[in-house]
Amino acid sequence: MTPPCFLLTFDGMKKTKGETISGGLRSMMLMVFLQFLVGGVGAQGFSNLYYDNRPSMMFGSIVPHGQNYYFTGTTTTNSGPPYYGKACFGKIRSDGMVDSIFGIIDTNQFGYENFNNTLKLITDGNFISVGSEIDSVPRVYFIKTDTADNILLWQQYTEQGVDLYHAQDVVEIPDGGYLIAINAHFISSNSQVIIIRTDLAGNVINKRTYGLAANEFPWVIRPMLNGHYMIGGFSGKTNSNTPYWAKTWLLEVDSMGNYISQWLDTNTRNLWPRGMQQTADSGWIIVRQHLSYDINDFQKYNASIVKYDNHFGIEWEQHLGDSSDVTGFYDVEILPDGKYIACGTTPIWGSDSAHRFGWIVKFDTDGTVIWDRKYVSYERFGTHSFLDDIDVLPNGDLLACGELQFTFDVGITPLQQGWILRTDSNGCELSSCVTGISQSEIRHPKFAIFPNPASDQVFIESATTTQGELSIADELGRVLYTNPHFDGATAIKVNNWMNGIYFYRLRTSTNEQRSGKIVVQH
Repeated sequence: MTPPCFLLTFDGMKKTKGETISGGLRSMMLMVFLQFLVGGVGAQGFSNLYYDNRPSMMFGSIVPHGQNYYFTGTTTTNSGPPYYGKACFGKIRSDGMVDSIFGIIDTNQFGYENFNNTLKLITDGNFISVGSEIDSVPRVYFIKTDTADNILLWQQYTEQGVDLYHAQDVVEIPDGGYLIAINAHFISSNSQVIIIRTDLAGNVINKRTYGLAANEFPWVIRPMLNGHYMIGGFSGKTNSNTPYWAKTWLLEVDSMGNYISQWLDTNTRNLWPRGMQQTADSGWIIVRQHLSYDINDFQKYNASIVKYDNHFGIEWEQHLGDSSDVTGFYDVEILPDGKYIACGTTPIWGSDSAHRFGWIVKFDTDGTVIWDRKYVSYERFGTHSFLDDIDVLPNGDLLACGELQFTFDVGITPLQQGWILRTDSNGCELSSCVTGISQSEIRHPKFAIFPNPASDQVFIESATTTQGELSIADELGRVLYTNPHFDGATAIKVNNWMNGIYFYRLRTSTNEQRSGKIVVQH
């Protein structure tokens, strides 16, 4: 049965920075307004935010096709509480303008969600994707859509005795049909891996279950050079009474989902492959989160990118990014010259800790960092920017998608918005971008706060600011310090301030902004 959906299509519209956009509505099945914010447009790319007048929206997959970019993600119902997640699908033009968006809006009170990197362009020019249906009975769904937003195929699957059933990825099989990787948690045991092989109509023709003595989480399926398929996932601890551990694994199956071989990482600090690709030498390039520390069952991560040879020996590995609960690489692609491009998120502790940055890094074939750039989806204090999927356009430009999250109410709604970023091949949004210099350094050059943490006084210096307004607030938003005539350097006494985290904001006379955290510790 094809589910009810909403469809929204816009005529051509002009846009300016910070402008809310509406336009000529050509067709509508359910009255939903898609609004669009532009975070910054340069000659070489764009960085745009999108939301549909709902409590939240995020994008997890983006695929270029023809002159358009097609994406999937998750949004939320307007009515509530309770609010229900709804899978959304959409299309924007190559200039970043919205063409259409549609989503599964079932009248029953349950939701749908999509996971990252699940949208695939298939050989007939249409798209397939999988996700989860949240109902009294856990299900997964498989959907096929065309470029005109029509739903061509809709199938649902479930198992007896499960309390969680998530479809993580899907691939097309050349001889007809599809392979779906599912994370199934059985009430009486741990999470297991279920591989479903379907025919072209989505009917199940083979099913295989795999699991060790732990919770098993599949994440991606990738075609192999030998005609088989590699599933990437991880094993994790089964209860809260044991120390934290996680191991990356790779499971090779044939086109029916039957077992061929398996490799299990011996390192207990590596999570699932968020993204992976087979290299020309039959090895693998994999990105994931790496456990950087675990204190009292409280975990922080950094980003890992690792190159394996064809026998799963490590050729090289890099751990990058400042540790946090979300730091990691979320996708990786192989460039035509054999180099690698990865995207994700990271903070920059010490210099700009008020943000989590969208993050793109280019690597040489030996793991050397060619360039490393950070991006802010919205220039506002306390924003988190995530890049979940990245693709390489035919001209070498980079296209990525993810989300913006405001960490607290700043008077802008919704607090979670979809984000699409297009840059040139060097990761540049602006013509002033220089290869080898991070985007954050370009935006905020020669800025220093020291010492941080501070006990007596803290110095703030900006070599490029001749006039501006500086303010510092506590965690409750109370302003403790303000200087409307900041001239590039100041010393602030903090010896009477309580231990804790404080937030500074600097606005220059040219309306540029910089914000971050100051830690006071006596």
